[in-house]
Amino acid sequence: MLPRAYGLSRQSFRAWGIDWFKATLVSTALASAVGGVFLGSVATTGPSWWWVFGLFVSIVGLLLVFITPYVLVPLFFKMRPLADSATVDRIHALVNRAGAPVRDVCSLDFSRRTAEANAAVIGLGRSRRVVIADTLLAEFAPAEVDAVVAHELGHQVHRDVQRLLLGNAVLIWVGLYVASRVTGAALPILSLPSLGYVPGYPMLLFVVELFFLLLSPLLNWWSRRLESAADRFALALTGDPAAFAAAMRRIGAQNLVELRPPRWSEVLLATHPALHRRIQLAESSTPPTPPPAHPFSSSSPPPARPLPTANFNREASREAPAPWSEAERGSRGPSRDGEKASWRHHKINIGG
Repeated sequence: MLPRAYGLSRQSFRAWGIDWFKATLVSTALASAVGGVFLGSVATTGPSWWWVFGLFVSIVGLLLVFITPYVLVPLFFKMRPLADSATVDRIHALVNRAGAPVRDVCSLDFSRRTAEANAAVIGLGRSRRVVIADTLLAEFAPAEVDAVVAHELGHQVHRDVQRLLLGNAVLIWVGLYVASRVTGAALPILSLPSLGYVPGYPMLLFVVELFFLLLSPLLNWWSRRLESAADRFALALTGDPAAFAAAMRRIGAQNLVELRPPRWSEVLLATHPALHRRIQLAESSTPPTPPPAHPFSSSSPPPARPLPTANFNREASREAPAPWSEAERGSRGPSRDGEKASWRHHKINIGG
């Protein structure tokens, strides 16, 4: 209820209940399939259960990433091709410069559920597409939208999805192998007669959760490194550090992300760098502002003032006009970043 209390959630109780029911159905079906295969592999393959089950889990993980744009996202959001041709052209220009082809550029109706803004590149191969929340399109300047999308393209160029899939598969296979080696000694400690003892599954789930909890600081450290690399890619791709910093500030304000979380919280829990670090990265990459050009070129000296004479009149005695016009004087004034800190992060976990 906290998202609703702080203005993030826009759903009615009925709409929230429908989403909760759909998510519960999906997770229950997936968990039942995984549990059934685990029980079957233990019962039918004997000592080989660990690699049979590991192969199944790895294939399911890959399949879920591929079908997300076709099955999972449409369950909760309306995904439509983006109608704004100017934005589509800008995104395709970014995609072409990045060398990360996508099938389509789509919008998601986040605004029906939340005030949060986000974007992502979802899917693998032919299913890959850029999706942008309508809240991002409505509240962010075009250059800020480009910065967020460029960050997500960085994940694709760096093949972070594939690296995460491979990393998770390695962890799962190592964990399963270790489990197969220590099963004989661990089962009496857990008061379980065998791995196929279904009433003991809650205890097995507890052990699995503890395993990933202990590994989470390492996994989060790796995730933060990937996110920082994607930030640097976005800065290089767009060449607009100011827009990137502005987008981070706006995301922090709109998604209610803590700007400077405690260091222990960032190290142990955060999948993304702290928001102030991402802003500092952008500001540190801002090229120094060149000094304003002299109003007179080096090839032509400034016009000389009229020399005073014995018969000078009031017009001749006036000061020569300042070399800067009103428009030029306005352009030399300090520019004010007019965005109001309005991504409250920190995913985008974009994210991931």
